[in-house]
Amino acid sequence: MASMNPLCRTVQMVLLAVLSVASCCHCQTPNELNVLDAPVNENTTVRFFFNSGNYFHPPLIFRVVSPKDPRLNTAPMLQEGRIAYISEPEMQRLLQGLPKVGLSWRESKKKVKFGDATRIPPVYALVIVVVSPKGTAEAGFDPGKICENLAPLDSALSTPRALWEFQEFRSGYKCVVPGLNHQAYPD
Repeated sequence: MASMNPLCRTVQMVLLAVLSVASCCHCQTPNELNVLDAPVNENTTVRFFFNSGNYFHPPLIFRVVSPKDPRLNTAPMLQEGRIAYISEPEMQRLLQGLPKVGLSWRESKKKVKFGDATRIPPVYALVIVVVSPKGTAEAGFDPGKICENLAPLDSALSTPRALWEFQEFRSGYKCVVPGLNHQAYPD
């Protein structure tokens, strides 16, 4: 039997390792967490954020509250961003609409907490982060597609203030939003 060159043996081992890892990864389902399909509750949140560099736009965060909660149909500015409170059915529709945008989602069992909006690392992408009972999902896309990618999500929102905040968020990136009254909520 001929002896194998040590370099050749090392190359073969590396190739075997790469093929083994690739085959294991191929067998796993990419959506085994299904964060976007998780049941919606008061801990479910969605954050939209893009910092153009020219002007700081705070993140827009949607949070679930009960129909009798006084925060429903409000959108205060807090340290983590503009918080628009919506109902469970609205959040469910928003989560169902996100996969239709055609993004690649990275999921984790870790549930992130949104902190100070001014400490979000600058990334040249509009970043969407979903926190659900199952974990966190994150996706980003070219900011040049903000208008076309986000406009279809309007139909998920029925709370007037939340819809207005979402449309106002897009108009801040030069999206044309037909019928948007910029003075509807002057605060």
